[in-house]
This record gives sequence, C-alpha cells and structure tokens, in this order.
Amino acid sequence: MWETKVNPNKIFELRCKNTTYFGIGSIHKTKNILENLKINGIDNVIFITGKGSYKTSGAWDVVKPVLDELDLKYSLYDKVGPNPTVDMIDEAAKIGRESGAKAVIGIGGGSPIDTAKSVAVLLKYTDKNARELYEQKFIPEEIDCSLPSCCCK
Repeated sequence: MWETKVNPNKIFELRCKNTTYFGIGSIHKTKNILENLKINGIDNVIFITGKGSYKTSGAWDVVKPVLDELDLKYSLYDKVGPNPTVDMIDEAAKIGRESGAKAVIGIGGGSPIDTAKSVAVLLKYTDKNARELYEQKFIPEEIDCSLPSCCCK
C-alpha cells in the first residue's frame, strides 16, 4: 500500500482555499453558497459525502431542493468510507471531471471533508492522481486554488 512509502517524519503542507461551516444547521448555508457560486458563473458542482449519512441526517433533503430551485447541474459521490483511500479520491475526481464540475462541496465528517479537499486539488490538476498527491510526487503550486470548495460538517 502507498501508506507504507510515506515518511511520517517528513512534514509537508497541502494548501487549497476552502470554506468550512461547522455546527448544527450549517447545512442550511447551502443555499447561500450555491447562490454565490451561480452568481460567479459556477453552474456545476460535485458533492462528496459518506455512504448514507447525508440522507439519514436529512442533509440531502435541504440540498436537493436548492439545486432544483437554482437549476444547477450536479454530480454526487457518496461512497466515502472511513479513512478514505486514494482509489476513492480518484473515483470521485473522475466523476467530477467527467461531469464538468466547477466546484466541490463536501457534506459530512472528516472523511468526506478530506476527500472533498483532495478532489478539489485534483480537479485543478487534471493530469495528476491521489497517489501522486499523497506520495508527494507533485506539490500543488497554486496556493489559492481557483476551484472553490466548501464543506458542511
């Protein structure tokens, strides 16, 4: 596995601009977020979530009507498990690329949020994959990624 090749004593930095909302009811910020994206010409979003918590928590009941109301295109990657693998990240990035996503929104806890941040990087660097990112075979040079990402936790 790739994890055995990473030196845990080597400190590295991964920067990507994102906004994270925490707390009960933070999912209700989705309408403001999506309206702002649309005003700025972003009409296609990929959502990154866990395998079912986005539905059982009621989050999707808040998000889906807003997507319909604003007539936004979207794709959904809902296969993130605990301790996401590079394969999960690459699969989500592939869906985002194929669907033409221009922004990434993560819904959930740490695993979906971490996956969403990695997908945002990989949508910007389309010739790279998650393994290369986490094995530090490339370091994103742009500190302020132009691809917006947002996380509701």
